Amino acid sequence: MAKNSPAFQYYPADLLSDPEVMFWEMEAIGCYWQLITFLWLNGGKFEFKLEDLCKLFRVNRKKTAEKLWLKISKKFVLKDGIVTHKRILKEMQKQEASRLKRSKAGKKGMKSRWGNDNNVNNNDTEEDITENNPSSPVSSSTSPSIKEKDNKKEKIYFSLEIRQFENIQPQDIPFWTEAYPAVDIGLSIKQAAQWLVSNPTKLKKNYRRFLTNWFARTQERGGNKSAASKRNTQSGAAFIR
Repeated sequence: MAKNSPAFQYYPADLLSDPEVMFWEMEAIGCYWQLITFLWLNGGKFEFKLEDLCKLFRVNRKKTAEKLWLKISKKFVLKDGIVTHKRILKEMQKQEASRLKRSKAGKKGMKSRWGNDNNVNNNDTEEDITENNPSSPVSSSTSPSIKEKDNKKEKIYFSLEIRQFENIQPQDIPFWTEAYPAVDIGLSIKQAAQWLVSNPTKLKKNYRRFLTNWFARTQERGGNKSAASKRNTQSGAAFIR
């Protein structure tokens, strides 16, 4: 069973409406909740030992601990030296079932989202450019492009841990620089990386497509390469691994 959540539902009426509990002394009620809390945090089980009950109930004498236990014992189950509580076990099972249900739904949604590579790749152009400039329409007819066969290109990755693209090939930089002459490729790679860091739920499956879309959008806007900031065609190497 997975680790319990830090909380469980408590209904005051369940405890206070019990005729026996209503007339417990505060000391007994405190011991009851101490044991309930211990069970929740420890897998629903407590190995019955008077010395441990003394520590749990904050008393020094075993006779006192035993007296308090006898007072509240009807609300627990003691079997083979192990103390459990029916409601606690029920709540643990309920939460575990809920976790499994959410996990299953999440995996199903992820499979639906990423299961069709063609759909994902076809949507990348509109999604990436829209995020870069939501008010601008997508126009591939006016954008420079490089026709590449994916099976002849090394796949590009992005690492959130080091906040960098990985596996960009040295020959990619001059090709991109030639295709997008108004774009500072090194700066744009860095800006694209920062956008991914700020939007970790929008990671891509095709980062080569993502980057060329980014360059195309920047080119359409007039570029980001000023006379004072022109760099060598290999400048993008500073932002890749």
